[in-house]
Amino acid sequence: MKQLLAAFLRGSLIAILSAGTSFFTAWATTNARDAGITAGATAFATLLYRVGGEGGYDAYRNARNLVKPGDVGGAGDVELLERLGKLKEQGTLTEEEFQAQKQKILKG
Repeated sequence: MKQLLAAFLRGSLIAILSAGTSFFTAWATTNARDAGITAGATAFATLLYRVGGEGGYDAYRNARNLVKPGDVGGAGDVELLERLGKLKEQGTLTEEEFQAQKQKILKG
């Protein structure tokens, strides 16, 4: 439910901005009535996409515990280094591979 609310708020803001842009663009080339219709359609389509598409997908993944740490914003350097250390301990990575990956992470 939180994902849908967040998507609605985010979508509303984007819809308002999109509608405003559409309105003034259409107003410059047509009349106020047509500009209002264009702006309304743009706002509705944007809001529908944002809430239905993005919010629904986020809520679906969250309800099924498909969201893992690091999905949002990516894993931090410390987490990546810890994962590399575990792979090295398990024997999956050699010391050379571990050092090479560690340098890539530290250099950013």
